[in-house]
Amino acid sequence: MELDVGLGQLQRVFGEWAGVFGGGEWVMIGDERKPLAWLLTTLSRCQDQMPSSVCVVLDMDDGSTFAQAVRSIRARRRQKPRRSRKRMA
Repeated sequence: MELDVGLGQLQRVFGEWAGVFGGGEWVMIGDERKPLAWLLTTLSRCQDQMPSSVCVVLDMDDGSTFAQAVRSIRARRRQKPRRSRKRMA
């Protein structure tokens, strides 16, 4: 199913997600629930500058682009220690 949304709406959703950074692996695009990874991939080449408020929340320089933010978020997520899946005896 194709979503009928514009880039501006996706950028707003990204900004809302950033406001609660680390707040989840899902975002709402219109009335459809999508994985965060989908949104990041969609914005990964977007050279539009983010609003200053989003730059501040993500601890990025003013004027940073959505593509730069996606790279930064992906790098942070790779560095985040994963929980051990060892079973307790």
